[in-house]
Amino acid sequence: MGINAHHLKEDFFDFIESMPFSSNRISLVAENTLLGTAGGIANVASGLSLDDTFIVHNGDIFCDVDLEVALGKHRKSGTLVTLLVKDGSAEIEVTSQKIVNIAGKRAIVGDNAYKFTGISIWEPQALEYLPKLGKKGELVPALIELIEDNPQAMEIFHIGNSFWSDMGTPEEYLHLHERLLEDKGIFKISHLPKSTKMSGFACICDDVKLGECCILQNTIIWPGCRIEDGRDLTNSIATPNGIFPV
Repeated sequence: MGINAHHLKEDFFDFIESMPFSSNRISLVAENTLLGTAGGIANVASGLSLDDTFIVHNGDIFCDVDLEVALGKHRKSGTLVTLLVKDGSAEIEVTSQKIVNIAGKRAIVGDNAYKFTGISIWEPQALEYLPKLGKKGELVPALIELIEDNPQAMEIFHIGNSFWSDMGTPEEYLHLHERLLEDKGIFKISHLPKSTKMSGFACICDDVKLGECCILQNTIIWPGCRIEDGRDLTNSIATPNGIFPV
């Protein structure tokens, strides 16, 4: 597995190095300058020396789709790139499962249109359409060039009823936890003070010390947090570095 790291990349490297299993399973590739959606893929691909089918997964996406099933369909199709899609905004236009237009960049209208999930499956040959190592570039123009050269090169895989959520903003991150906990309500720690007032949902991680008379409503508390007495954590994300209202 390879991770392309830019923002707070030093923290990523420190974390990976602290994990005993990581050195054999995860490779971090630094993106020192933002290279765009295509340049970023080229950056991590060069760091992994990819020579077989690989999966690109946006870091701010949570999804429980069966990637083995998607991978099997991709390989059977013989296409170079498969985009995983869901019902939603008309970003990816298709005819007979083949992608004919992306983001309205071509004068072609497909029979159906879907939303891109941020997950895709690639053959190494498709990397030729991405920018050279260290060069900036965006993904949509690169994929448009690919399907113009080869109309059979790209296909979709619909994720059906799989759980999918974007968590790229604090609001989306908080809402994701609400969705994940909607059937459970509240995760409680064993030493939760009796004076705590709780409603909505709360995700409380390990190694948390909660003071007396706190209010928890639609709250996420990260590991290592020390919350003082009487703190109101309504619609908040608590971290060891501070509490952030959402």
